[in-house]
Amino acid sequence: MRTKLFYSGGLIFAAVLLLSGGILLGAILLQQREDAIEETPPQAQETVLAPEVEAVLERKISLVAELLLDPVIIDGLRMANQEHESISLEEILEFDEKWRNTEGVDEFIEAFLDNDVARKLIEFQEQYPGFSEIFVVDAHGLNVGQTNKTTDYYQADEDWWIGAYRGGEGKTFYGLIEFDESAQAEAISLYVPVIDPLEQKAIGVAKAVVNIAAIKMEL
Repeated sequence: MRTKLFYSGGLIFAAVLLLSGGILLGAILLQQREDAIEETPPQAQETVLAPEVEAVLERKISLVAELLLDPVIIDGLRMANQEHESISLEEILEFDEKWRNTEGVDEFIEAFLDNDVARKLIEFQEQYPGFSEIFVVDAHGLNVGQTNKTTDYYQADEDWWIGAYRGGEGKTFYGLIEFDESAQAEAISLYVPVIDPLEQKAIGVAKAVVNIAAIKMEL
């Protein structure tokens, strides 16, 4: 799924309209310069939100980052990267087309919803139900484990994956409030690289979708 992000080079003012205990916290106001959009590459995109919302998102990001230190997830990504070393783009696109054209869940898709990595993600989701969806993608941009069926299988053509993987350097950021098709909820997506503790470089990326209702509860 594609996520529309806003560029740090632009002029962005944002606040979030959330009603908690009858208190009006603010409204979203976004503005950006068109020349900044043209000049800034996708991987440099960032979003700025109200400080109260950013504080909640930082706490959510810390939870996800801690989850991604789990040896099961690290080992799963190492294995996936090794298995996909020789896969061609043509093969990837064939798998991706099959995935996108499959209604429901077939045997191929089920394998990503029921493996060691997926089970860790589901356990985390059960502990923190505010996360509508979580999935982990390897260094080739291919799904490894997930809590929900994603829109597609291949993520390396997505701006968020490019920005978060960053050629192995890794970068954490979040997107805008939007309707997430996979999660079927108004949400903000968090993008967190998975850093191999031995190599100290990104070996994958996690996308965690936080339901707006969960954010409201913490404000």
